Amino acid sequence: SRLLSCLPAMTKLAVQRSPELTSLQLACCTALKELEIGDCDLLASIEGLQFCVNLTSLKVFNSPGLVSWLKLVSQQQGASEIWSGLETLEISDASVLSTPLCTQLTSLRCLQLSHRGLVSLTEEQETALQLLTSLHQFKFSNCLNLLSLPANLNSLTSLETLSIIHC
Repeated sequence: SRLLSCLPAMTKLAVQRSPELTSLQLACCTALKELEIGDCDLLASIEGLQFCVNLTSLKVFNSPGLVSWLKLVSQQQGASEIWSGLETLEISDASVLSTPLCTQLTSLRCLQLSHRGLVSLTEEQETALQLLTSLHQFKFSNCLNLLSLPANLNSLTSLETLSIIHC
């Protein structure tokens, strides 16, 4: 956290393979546009994300502790300020796709799901997906057990590209 406070103009941050990291403090990272978090098994919260008003890209993979946190944050008052500017979201756990979150992703253009265990989206996740009206690209990547695509993809009228890679 002290290191990040010395870098207020930083626009990209990648935190990977940090198995002991439990919390990330981003309050001083107001210029942050791209945040990537991967393989951080114990990471359970990101403090100060609401100050990252320029955030356009969020990638979270293989960090199971953040799934509950993302769901919780999406339901808090004022959360739309965090999510409304997001244009790219890459996640390795589809359970994050909920109605409260998708309602707030009003600028989302690219969604990527990368989860080896994903077989199909639940009915609730498919319903939430319909709220992503600005979605242009939808990618399934490394979903080795994927058996079916969402049933109502045709209702995503802005969707231009559907990619299914290593599924």
